[in-house]
Amino acid sequence: MPTEEKNSPLSTIKRPSVLIHAEQCKGCGRCVAVCPKGVLALGTQHNRYGYRYAKPQNPDNCIGCGTCFYACPEPGAVTVYRKEKKEDK
Repeated sequence: MPTEEKNSPLSTIKRPSVLIHAEQCKGCGRCVAVCPKGVLALGTQHNRYGYRYAKPQNPDNCIGCGTCFYACPEPGAVTVYRKEKKEDK
């Protein structure tokens, strides 16, 4: 497993989180439906294509499981950040 670099984005993550890229989201709601912790919801705002996009409503509940990522049919619409575990030596 690759080691974290000192200045990598993963080195600053305190807890798991999900990022929805609004312009990639088509508002299908699959990520919302599969999230076991109810982190995501469809927002009321529209992206430039006219779709209501998903957004975190309870971000502190994210466990970094990735089910939203795997349920999403749009490549690049969902990014899940998980803090890597340090390897035992």
